Amino acid sequence: MNSFGNYEHKNNTDKKVNDIHLTLPKEATVISVDGVAPDAPDAQYNVEGSGSKDITITDQPVIKGGDCIIRLGFGGSELPPVKWQWTLDGSPIGGVEDVPKRARPAKKTSSKM
Repeated sequence: MNSFGNYEHKNNTDKKVNDIHLTLPKEATVISVDGVAPDAPDAQYNVEGSGSKDITITDQPVIKGGDCIIRLGFGGSELPPVKWQWTLDGSPIGGVEDVPKRARPAKKTSSKM
């Protein structure tokens, strides 16, 4: 992995959500969610599809108006846009969002995690 980015996703729905589905133009690896690595003993969420273009993070409750920050790692030097959708127990809540609209990548960092 050559690029890492923090993507902030705000829950602008009118409900508490507990999953988020990400669709990317290139493969990505989940480094952390809200600062906790997927394999950390205190990680309470699950990741499906890390290392692919379709990633789902489950069991990550986010209250109405709250947010979660997902750190992703990519090959190459560019941070790609991300399409995402909140779900509640796997059922879509709201529409598909694009990164520039409601979530933003943090400044690009070097190869450090």
